[in-house]
Amino acid sequence: MTPIAMLNTTPMPDLINHNQPHNSHADSMGPIASVDLQALRHNALIAKQARPSAKLLCVIKADAYGHGWQACATALEGIADGWAVARWQEAFQLREAGFSQVIVVMSPQLPSDNVLDLWQRCAAQNITPLLHDNAALITDLKYCKQYQITPWINIDTGMHRLGIDPLTLTTHLAALPDHMVLMSHFADADESRPRQLSKQLDTFFNVYNAAQLLGRRCGFSLDNSAALLREKTAQDNDKYEPGGTQWIRPGIMLYGANPLAGNSHLSSQLLPVMQLTAPVIALRHIAKGESVGYNGIWQAPRSSTIATVAIGYADGYPRHAANGTAVAIHGRKAPLVGRVSMDMITVDITELCNAGIDVAIGDRVELWGTVIPAVDIANNAHTISYDLFTGIGNRVARRYINR
Repeated sequence: MTPIAMLNTTPMPDLINHNQPHNSHADSMGPIASVDLQALRHNALIAKQARPSAKLLCVIKADAYGHGWQACATALEGIADGWAVARWQEAFQLREAGFSQVIVVMSPQLPSDNVLDLWQRCAAQNITPLLHDNAALITDLKYCKQYQITPWINIDTGMHRLGIDPLTLTTHLAALPDHMVLMSHFADADESRPRQLSKQLDTFFNVYNAAQLLGRRCGFSLDNSAALLREKTAQDNDKYEPGGTQWIRPGIMLYGANPLAGNSHLSSQLLPVMQLTAPVIALRHIAKGESVGYNGIWQAPRSSTIATVAIGYADGYPRHAANGTAVAIHGRKAPLVGRVSMDMITVDITELCNAGIDVAIGDRVELWGTVIPAVDIANNAHTISYDLFTGIGNRVARRYINR
Protein backbone atom coordinates (compact mmCIF):
# COMPACT_ATOMS: atom_id res chain seq x y z
CA MET A 1 0.00 0.00 0.00
CA THR A 2 1.32 3.41 -0.86
CA PRO A 3 2.07 5.22 2.42
CA ILE A 4 0.14 8.36 3.26
CA ALA A 5 2.43 11.37 3.61
CA MET A 6 2.57 13.15 6.95
CA LEU A 7 1.40 16.73 7.24
CA ASN A 8 4.45 18.97 7.45
CA THR A 9 2.99 21.58 9.78
CA THR A 10 2.85 22.25 13.50
CA PRO A 11 -0.30 20.61 14.90
CA MET A 12 -2.83 22.81 16.63
CA PRO A 13 -3.29 21.97 20.33
CA ASP A 14 -6.93 20.87 19.88
CA LEU A 15 -6.06 18.43 17.09
CA ILE A 16 -4.19 15.16 16.89
CA ASN A 17 -1.22 14.86 14.53
CA HIS A 18 -2.52 13.05 11.51
CA ASN A 19 -1.80 11.72 8.08
CA GLN A 20 -1.94 13.10 4.55
CA PRO A 21 -3.25 16.63 3.99
CA HIS A 22 -5.54 17.25 1.06
CA ASN A 23 -3.25 20.09 0.02
CA SER A 24 0.26 20.30 1.45
CA HIS A 25 0.39 24.00 0.58
CA ALA A 26 -2.66 24.83 2.71
CA ASP A 27 -2.11 27.17 5.66
CA SER A 28 -2.57 25.08 8.80
CA MET A 29 -3.13 28.29 10.78
CA GLY A 30 -6.21 28.94 8.66
CA PRO A 31 -9.23 26.66 8.15
CA ILE A 32 -8.69 22.96 8.91
CA ALA A 33 -10.96 20.03 8.06
CA SER A 34 -10.24 17.32 10.63
CA VAL A 35 -11.39 13.88 9.49
CA ASP A 36 -12.12 11.26 12.14
CA LEU A 37 -11.31 7.94 10.51
CA GLN A 38 -12.66 5.94 13.45
CA ALA A 39 -16.03 7.64 13.00
CA LEU A 40 -15.86 6.77 9.30
CA ARG A 41 -15.36 3.09 10.15
CA HIS A 42 -18.18 3.24 12.70
CA ASN A 43 -20.57 4.59 10.07
CA ALA A 44 -19.55 1.87 7.60
CA LEU A 45 -20.45 -0.73 10.23
CA ILE A 46 -23.86 0.94 10.64
CA ALA A 47 -24.40 0.35 6.91
CA LYS A 48 -23.47 -3.31 7.34
CA GLN A 49 -25.84 -3.53 10.30
CA ALA A 50 -28.67 -2.43 8.01
CA ARG A 51 -28.01 -5.30 5.57
CA PRO A 52 -25.87 -7.87 7.41
CA SER A 53 -25.67 -10.39 4.55
CA ALA A 54 -24.80 -7.84 1.86
CA LYS A 55 -21.44 -6.87 0.45
CA LEU A 56 -20.32 -3.31 1.12
CA LEU A 57 -19.50 -1.05 -1.83
CA CYS A 58 -18.26 2.18 -0.24
CA VAL A 59 -18.88 5.29 -2.35
CA ILE A 60 -15.67 7.35 -2.34
CA LYS A 61 -16.23 9.41 -5.47
CA ALA A 62 -15.48 13.16 -5.48
CA ASP A 63 -12.42 12.71 -3.25
CA ALA A 64 -14.52 10.73 -0.75
CA TYR A 65 -17.08 13.53 -0.65
CA GLY A 66 -14.31 16.02 0.09
CA HIS A 67 -12.79 13.99 2.94
CA GLY A 68 -9.74 12.68 1.03
CA TRP A 69 -10.07 9.46 -0.95
CA GLN A 70 -6.78 7.81 -0.05
CA ALA A 71 -7.01 8.27 3.70
CA CYS A 72 -10.66 7.19 3.71
CA ALA A 73 -10.06 4.13 1.53
CA THR A 74 -7.15 3.12 3.75
CA ALA A 75 -9.33 3.45 6.85
CA LEU A 76 -12.14 1.40 5.29
CA GLU A 77 -9.98 -1.24 3.63
CA GLY A 78 -10.67 -3.92 6.22
CA ILE A 79 -14.44 -3.31 6.07
CA ALA A 80 -15.23 -2.54 2.42
CA ASP A 81 -15.74 -5.23 -0.21
CA GLY A 82 -15.39 -2.66 -2.96
CA TRP A 83 -15.42 0.95 -4.03
CA ALA A 84 -17.83 3.02 -6.13
CA VAL A 85 -16.35 5.96 -8.02
CA ALA A 86 -17.73 8.34 -10.63
CA ARG A 87 -14.74 8.81 -12.92
CA TRP A 88 -12.32 6.46 -14.62
CA GLN A 89 -9.34 8.38 -13.24
CA GLU A 90 -10.59 7.75 -9.71
CA ALA A 91 -10.57 4.01 -10.41
CA PHE A 92 -7.07 4.10 -11.86
CA GLN A 93 -5.81 6.06 -8.84
CA LEU A 94 -7.21 3.43 -6.47
CA ARG A 95 -5.47 0.62 -8.32
CA GLU A 96 -2.21 2.54 -8.59
CA ALA A 97 -2.35 3.14 -4.83
CA GLY A 98 -2.57 -0.62 -4.27
CA PHE A 99 -6.23 -1.14 -3.37
CA SER A 100 -7.31 -4.60 -4.54
CA GLN A 101 -11.08 -4.65 -3.89
CA VAL A 102 -13.79 -4.47 -6.52
CA ILE A 103 -14.01 -1.03 -8.16
CA VAL A 104 -17.18 0.00 -10.01
CA VAL A 105 -17.07 3.08 -12.25
CA MET A 106 -20.53 4.62 -12.13
CA SER A 107 -20.24 7.07 -15.04
CA PRO A 108 -20.43 6.02 -18.70
CA GLN A 109 -17.70 6.21 -21.28
CA LEU A 110 -17.75 9.31 -23.45
CA PRO A 111 -17.43 9.40 -27.26
CA SER A 112 -14.06 11.11 -26.84
CA ASP A 113 -12.70 8.25 -24.73
CA ASN A 114 -10.42 5.69 -26.32
CA VAL A 115 -12.97 2.94 -25.82
CA LEU A 116 -10.71 0.02 -26.66
CA ASP A 117 -8.03 1.35 -24.33
CA LEU A 118 -10.57 1.67 -21.51
CA TRP A 119 -11.74 -1.91 -21.96
CA GLN A 120 -8.15 -3.14 -21.99
CA ARG A 121 -7.37 -1.20 -18.80
CA CYS A 122 -10.53 -2.53 -17.16
CA ALA A 123 -9.38 -6.05 -17.89
CA ALA A 124 -5.76 -5.45 -16.91
CA GLN A 125 -6.61 -3.66 -13.65
CA ASN A 126 -9.79 -5.57 -12.79
CA ILE A 127 -12.04 -2.50 -12.92
CA THR A 128 -15.77 -3.00 -13.36
CA PRO A 129 -17.70 -0.80 -15.81
CA LEU A 130 -21.34 0.07 -15.21
CA LEU A 131 -23.25 -0.30 -18.47
CA HIS A 132 -25.74 2.52 -19.14
CA ASP A 133 -26.26 2.92 -22.88
CA ASN A 134 -29.25 1.35 -24.65
CA ALA A 135 -27.66 1.71 -28.10
CA ALA A 136 -24.29 0.33 -27.01
CA LEU A 137 -25.56 -2.51 -24.83
CA ILE A 138 -24.84 -5.37 -27.22
CA THR A 139 -21.41 -3.97 -28.13
CA ASP A 140 -20.55 -3.44 -24.47
CA LEU A 141 -21.60 -6.99 -23.62
CA LYS A 142 -19.36 -8.31 -26.40
CA TYR A 143 -16.42 -6.39 -24.91
CA CYS A 144 -17.23 -7.85 -21.48
CA LYS A 145 -17.17 -11.36 -22.94
CA GLN A 146 -13.98 -10.68 -24.91
CA TYR A 147 -12.12 -9.34 -21.88
CA GLN A 148 -13.77 -11.68 -19.34
CA ILE A 149 -15.26 -8.83 -17.34
CA THR A 150 -18.29 -9.34 -15.08
CA PRO A 151 -20.34 -6.21 -15.78
CA TRP A 152 -22.68 -4.18 -13.65
CA ILE A 153 -25.77 -3.11 -15.59
CA ASN A 154 -27.74 -0.02 -14.61
CA ILE A 155 -31.51 -0.35 -15.13
CA ASP A 156 -33.42 2.92 -15.47
CA THR A 157 -36.37 2.21 -13.18
CA GLY A 158 -37.54 5.82 -12.93
CA MET A 159 -34.64 8.11 -12.06
CA HIS A 160 -34.26 8.92 -15.79
CA ARG A 161 -30.66 10.13 -15.68
CA LEU A 162 -28.75 7.09 -16.87
CA GLY A 163 -29.49 3.44 -17.42
CA ILE A 164 -30.81 0.77 -19.75
CA ASP A 165 -34.51 0.92 -20.47
CA PRO A 166 -36.18 -2.11 -18.81
CA LEU A 167 -37.90 -3.16 -22.04
CA THR A 168 -34.62 -2.97 -23.97
CA LEU A 169 -32.86 -5.08 -21.37
CA THR A 170 -35.69 -7.63 -21.28
CA THR A 171 -35.55 -7.89 -25.08
CA HIS A 172 -31.85 -8.72 -24.91
CA LEU A 173 -31.90 -11.08 -21.94
CA ALA A 174 -30.49 -13.90 -24.05
CA ALA A 175 -27.39 -11.80 -24.75
CA LEU A 176 -26.65 -11.21 -21.08
CA PRO A 177 -23.60 -12.95 -19.59
CA ASP A 178 -23.94 -15.84 -17.16
CA HIS A 179 -22.65 -13.65 -14.30
CA MET A 180 -23.46 -9.98 -13.72
CA VAL A 181 -24.76 -7.48 -11.18
CA LEU A 182 -27.97 -5.60 -11.94
CA MET A 183 -28.44 -2.25 -10.21
CA SER A 184 -30.64 0.82 -10.11
CA HIS A 185 -30.78 4.08 -8.18
CA PHE A 186 -33.69 5.28 -6.07
CA ALA A 187 -35.10 8.71 -6.87
CA ASP A 188 -36.77 9.56 -3.55
CA ALA A 189 -35.77 7.07 -0.84
CA ASP A 190 -34.81 10.05 1.33
CA GLU A 191 -38.40 11.31 1.58
CA SER A 192 -40.66 10.38 4.47
CA ARG A 193 -43.28 9.08 2.02
CA PRO A 194 -41.47 8.17 -1.19
CA ARG A 195 -43.75 8.12 -4.22
CA GLN A 196 -41.51 6.22 -6.63
CA LEU A 197 -39.77 3.64 -4.45
CA SER A 198 -42.27 0.77 -4.75
CA LYS A 199 -42.71 1.29 -8.49
CA GLN A 200 -38.96 1.31 -9.01
CA LEU A 201 -38.61 -1.93 -7.06
CA ASP A 202 -41.38 -3.59 -9.07
CA THR A 203 -39.73 -2.55 -12.33
CA PHE A 204 -36.31 -3.70 -11.20
CA PHE A 205 -37.34 -7.12 -9.95
CA ASN A 206 -39.45 -7.84 -13.02
CA VAL A 207 -36.24 -7.65 -15.05
CA TYR A 208 -34.13 -9.32 -12.37
CA ASN A 209 -36.45 -12.31 -12.00
CA ALA A 210 -36.71 -12.72 -15.78
CA ALA A 211 -32.92 -12.90 -16.02
CA GLN A 212 -32.79 -15.49 -13.25
CA LEU A 213 -35.42 -17.61 -14.99
CA LEU A 214 -33.06 -17.79 -17.98
CA GLY A 215 -30.38 -19.21 -15.72
CA ARG A 216 -28.35 -16.03 -15.29
CA ARG A 217 -26.60 -15.66 -11.94
CA CYS A 218 -27.39 -12.08 -10.98
CA GLY A 219 -26.16 -10.07 -8.09
CA PHE A 220 -28.08 -6.89 -7.37
CA SER A 221 -27.41 -3.44 -5.95
CA LEU A 222 -30.16 -1.01 -4.96
CA ASP A 223 -29.67 0.47 -1.52
CA ASN A 224 -28.04 3.86 -1.19
CA SER A 225 -27.61 5.65 2.16
CA ALA A 226 -31.24 6.78 2.37
CA ALA A 227 -32.60 3.30 1.69
CA LEU A 228 -30.23 1.76 4.23
CA LEU A 229 -31.17 4.21 6.98
CA ARG A 230 -34.94 3.85 6.60
CA GLU A 231 -36.58 1.79 9.33
CA LYS A 232 -38.10 -0.45 6.66
CA THR A 233 -37.96 -0.27 2.88
CA ALA A 234 -40.28 -1.71 0.27
CA GLN A 235 -37.44 -4.10 -0.54
CA ASP A 236 -38.19 -5.89 2.75
CA ASN A 237 -41.57 -6.92 1.33
CA ASP A 238 -41.95 -10.70 0.99
CA LYS A 239 -42.78 -10.45 -2.70
CA TYR A 240 -39.12 -9.60 -3.42
CA GLU A 241 -37.01 -12.70 -2.95
CA PRO A 242 -33.74 -12.12 -4.82
CA GLY A 243 -31.41 -15.07 -4.73
CA GLY A 244 -28.17 -13.39 -5.76
CA THR A 245 -25.48 -11.50 -3.89
CA GLN A 246 -26.60 -8.09 -2.66
CA TRP A 247 -24.29 -5.08 -2.83
CA ILE A 248 -25.16 -2.02 -0.78
CA ARG A 249 -23.83 1.43 -1.75
CA PRO A 250 -23.54 3.77 1.26
CA GLY A 251 -22.29 7.22 0.38
CA ILE A 252 -23.20 10.27 2.46
CA MET A 253 -23.93 8.19 5.57
CA LEU A 254 -20.30 7.05 5.65
CA TYR A 255 -19.36 10.66 6.31
CA GLY A 256 -21.86 11.07 9.14
CA ALA A 257 -24.67 12.98 7.45
CA ASN A 258 -28.28 11.81 7.46
CA PRO A 259 -29.98 12.13 4.04
CA LEU A 260 -33.45 11.33 5.37
CA ALA A 261 -36.14 13.94 5.83
CA GLY A 262 -36.31 12.83 9.49
CA ASN A 263 -34.36 10.63 11.86
CA SER A 264 -34.42 6.85 12.12
CA HIS A 265 -32.96 4.42 14.64
CA LEU A 266 -29.91 3.88 12.44
CA SER A 267 -29.40 7.49 11.37
CA SER A 268 -29.30 8.57 15.01
CA GLN A 269 -26.24 6.33 15.47
CA LEU A 270 -24.14 8.03 12.79
CA LEU A 271 -21.08 9.96 13.94
CA PRO A 272 -19.81 13.16 12.26
CA VAL A 273 -16.59 12.51 10.37
CA MET A 274 -15.49 16.01 9.39
CA GLN A 275 -14.97 18.88 11.81
CA LEU A 276 -14.35 22.15 10.00
CA THR A 277 -12.63 24.80 12.12
CA ALA A 278 -11.02 28.20 11.59
CA PRO A 279 -9.32 30.71 13.89
CA VAL A 280 -10.56 33.96 15.31
CA ILE A 281 -8.42 36.68 13.70
CA ALA A 282 -9.96 39.85 15.14
CA LEU A 283 -12.19 41.05 17.99
CA ARG A 284 -14.04 44.36 18.20
CA HIS A 285 -16.77 46.10 20.16
CA ILE A 286 -19.51 47.92 18.28
CA ALA A 287 -22.28 50.19 19.49
CA LYS A 288 -25.99 49.48 19.27
CA GLY A 289 -27.25 50.12 15.73
CA GLU A 290 -23.86 49.67 14.04
CA SER A 291 -23.79 47.26 11.08
CA VAL A 292 -21.38 44.44 10.24
CA GLY A 293 -20.12 43.30 6.85
CA TYR A 294 -21.17 44.01 3.27
CA ASN A 295 -24.37 45.99 2.68
CA GLY A 296 -25.13 46.30 6.40
CA ILE A 297 -27.66 43.48 6.44
CA TRP A 298 -27.22 43.05 10.22
CA GLN A 299 -27.34 45.82 12.81
CA ALA A 300 -26.36 45.29 16.42
CA PRO A 301 -29.48 45.23 18.65
CA ARG A 302 -27.29 46.25 21.62
CA SER A 303 -23.66 47.00 22.32
CA SER A 304 -21.97 43.90 20.89
CA THR A 305 -18.68 42.05 20.66
CA ILE A 306 -17.86 40.70 17.21
CA ALA A 307 -15.32 37.98 16.37
CA THR A 308 -13.96 37.82 12.83
CA VAL A 309 -13.15 34.27 11.74
CA ALA A 310 -10.75 33.29 8.94
CA ILE A 311 -13.06 31.32 6.68
CA GLY A 312 -15.30 32.30 3.79
CA TYR A 313 -16.93 31.08 0.63
CA ALA A 314 -13.53 30.62 -1.04
CA ASP A 315 -12.90 27.91 1.56
CA GLY A 316 -16.29 26.26 1.08
CA TYR A 317 -18.32 27.91 3.82
CA PRO A 318 -21.64 28.64 2.10
CA ARG A 319 -22.12 32.25 1.07
CA HIS A 320 -25.87 32.02 1.60
CA ALA A 321 -25.68 30.93 5.24
CA ALA A 322 -28.31 33.04 6.96
CA ASN A 323 -27.80 35.43 9.84
CA GLY A 324 -28.18 33.43 13.05
CA THR A 325 -26.51 30.30 11.64
CA ALA A 326 -24.65 28.76 14.57
CA VAL A 327 -20.92 28.28 15.02
CA ALA A 328 -19.28 26.88 18.15
CA ILE A 329 -16.53 28.48 20.24
CA HIS A 330 -15.25 26.60 23.28
CA GLY A 331 -18.17 24.23 22.78
CA ARG A 332 -20.78 27.00 23.01
CA LYS A 333 -22.94 28.22 20.13
CA ALA A 334 -22.79 31.74 18.78
CA PRO A 335 -24.61 33.24 15.77
CA LEU A 336 -23.21 34.26 12.41
CA VAL A 337 -23.95 37.92 11.69
CA GLY A 338 -23.45 39.87 8.48
CA ARG A 339 -22.77 38.47 5.03
CA VAL A 340 -20.31 35.66 4.45
CA SER A 341 -17.41 37.11 2.47
CA MET A 342 -14.67 35.41 0.45
CA ASP A 343 -12.19 34.97 3.30
CA MET A 344 -14.03 35.84 6.51
CA ILE A 345 -17.20 35.56 8.53
CA THR A 346 -18.29 37.59 11.55
CA VAL A 347 -19.82 36.13 14.71
CA ASP A 348 -21.67 37.83 17.56
CA ILE A 349 -19.99 36.57 20.74
CA THR A 350 -21.69 39.02 23.11
CA GLU A 351 -23.62 36.34 24.98
CA LEU A 352 -20.50 34.20 25.36
CA CYS A 353 -18.61 37.15 26.83
CA ASN A 354 -21.51 37.92 29.18
CA ALA A 355 -21.37 34.30 30.35
CA GLY A 356 -17.71 34.71 31.26
CA ILE A 357 -16.31 32.77 28.32
CA ASP A 358 -13.00 34.26 27.26
CA VAL A 359 -12.63 34.38 23.48
CA ALA A 360 -9.15 35.28 22.21
CA ILE A 361 -7.49 35.75 18.85
CA GLY A 362 -6.30 32.34 17.65
CA ASP A 363 -9.15 30.40 19.27
CA ARG A 364 -10.56 27.87 16.87
CA VAL A 365 -14.21 28.08 15.84
CA GLU A 366 -16.18 25.03 14.71
CA LEU A 367 -18.22 25.69 11.58
CA TRP A 368 -19.60 22.16 11.53
CA GLY A 369 -18.65 18.88 13.13
CA THR A 370 -19.13 17.59 16.67
CA VAL A 371 -21.23 20.46 18.08
CA ILE A 372 -22.76 21.93 14.91
CA PRO A 373 -24.27 19.30 12.55
CA ALA A 374 -23.38 19.89 8.91
CA VAL A 375 -27.03 19.39 7.99
CA ASP A 376 -27.99 22.41 10.11
CA ILE A 377 -25.59 24.61 8.17
CA ALA A 378 -26.88 23.17 4.90
CA ASN A 379 -30.48 23.90 5.86
CA ASN A 380 -29.62 27.49 6.79
CA ALA A 381 -27.89 27.94 3.43
CA HIS A 382 -30.67 26.23 1.41
CA THR A 383 -28.38 23.43 0.26
CA ILE A 384 -27.39 19.89 1.32
CA SER A 385 -24.50 18.43 3.29
CA TYR A 386 -23.11 16.79 0.12
CA ASP A 387 -22.59 20.28 -1.29
CA LEU A 388 -20.80 21.45 1.86
CA PHE A 389 -18.40 18.51 2.03
CA THR A 390 -17.48 18.43 -1.64
CA GLY A 391 -17.16 22.21 -1.76
CA ILE A 392 -14.30 22.46 0.74
CA GLY A 393 -11.69 24.72 -0.85
CA ASN A 394 -8.18 23.70 -1.81
CA ARG A 395 -6.57 26.02 0.75
CA VAL A 396 -8.26 24.19 3.64
CA ALA A 397 -5.79 21.81 5.28
CA ARG A 398 -6.91 18.24 5.97
CA ARG A 399 -5.87 16.42 9.12
CA TYR A 400 -6.70 12.81 9.90
CA ILE A 401 -7.52 11.45 13.33
CA ASN A 402 -6.91 7.69 13.47
CA ARG A 403 -7.61 6.54 17.02
